[in-house]
Amino acid sequence: QFRGRHGVIITTHHPEASDKFDKSAGDIEERDAQGNLFRAYEVTVRDDWQTRISGFKAKMDSYSLVKYIIIASRINKRQEKEKKEWS
Repeated sequence: QFRGRHGVIITTHHPEASDKFDKSAGDIEERDAQGNLFRAYEVTVRDDWQTRISGFKAKMDSYSLVKYIIIASRINKRQEKEKKEWS
């Protein structure tokens, strides 16, 4: 309700679509009532998301965002693997 009350426009893009192709800042974008982008979210299931942090930062900077949220799957996979190796 907060977003609707404050005129926030949310645009979603298919997570497997290229952000470069559709010129989006992320898979989910939030814009104010005037259409100005102020927040983006990246949704990824790729295991290599941690190696892509610098790319996410570059995208954040290119869109002048102060906040960029990464929603990633299996973030604890490495920790779980390490626990099994030590058990």
